[in-house]
Amino acid sequence: MWKTAFSSFKFAKFLYLGPILFGYVPGFLVNGSSWDIVKAFVLIFLGTYVCSWFLSGIWIKQLKGVIKSEATGN
Repeated sequence: MWKTAFSSFKFAKFLYLGPILFGYVPGFLVNGSSWDIVKAFVLIFLGTYVCSWFLSGIWIKQLKGVIKSEATGN
């Protein structure tokens, strides 16, 4: 139960960024040029993906595989 609770808390951190994005990113409010809107949504999507990938810890297993293969010379 606690592992699930802590994992959900880690991934919910982006929910707290919503109000900040509304206040400081005009493209998030669909207020501005079309380029600003597209740029805001693409950057928010990529930032959310990268942060969730980082917090999930999947990259640690991949990094261990790369280090192990370099150590063996493969």
